[in-house]
Amino acid sequence: MVVPLASHMRAVPAGDYFIVLEGFRAGAYTATVRATTPPTVPMPATGNPNCASPTVIPEATGGYWTGTTVGMGNDYSAVTCGISGLTPTAPDVVFRLDLSAPARVFATTEGSAFTTVLYRYTATCHTSPESACNAFSGPGGTGQLVESLDRGTYFYVVDGFDAAAGNYEFQIFITPT
Repeated sequence: MVVPLASHMRAVPAGDYFIVLEGFRAGAYTATVRATTPPTVPMPATGNPNCASPTVIPEATGGYWTGTTVGMGNDYSAVTCGISGLTPTAPDVVFRLDLSAPARVFATTEGSAFTTVLYRYTATCHTSPESACNAFSGPGGTGQLVESLDRGTYFYVVDGFDAAAGNYEFQIFITPT
């Protein structure tokens, strides 16, 4: 089983670091650490209010974007990850990923200034229900999706609960399966 790092550190100075693995029961574990991509530099995401004009995610590198949902429309609403009294009906933004081969994809909104909801549509944007949805699993109430995806087109939506809007960070890592 491959488990990606669920939290990322940026601007880490040179030095010695240690990784601690814990399991629920005794046994032998193997950890492989690889630096497979160059450092990700945040890029501003603008002009991606809906599926007609999403920010395109490079398949070869993934990426790291910053932006705001303030002033955007509420074009989409996830139906599978709402919780009692809260629904993802805030302003939202859209990213598009086209995979030419199956891949392991890790997407996160960690670092966002508000509680985000991250969901994904497959092939056609805004099909109900969404193909995957996550809220609250990442640090600070952020969404994370860790999936093995087939070749195809995927739309990621960064949303919030009720009227929550603000600055967001969206990062996506893509590795071969």
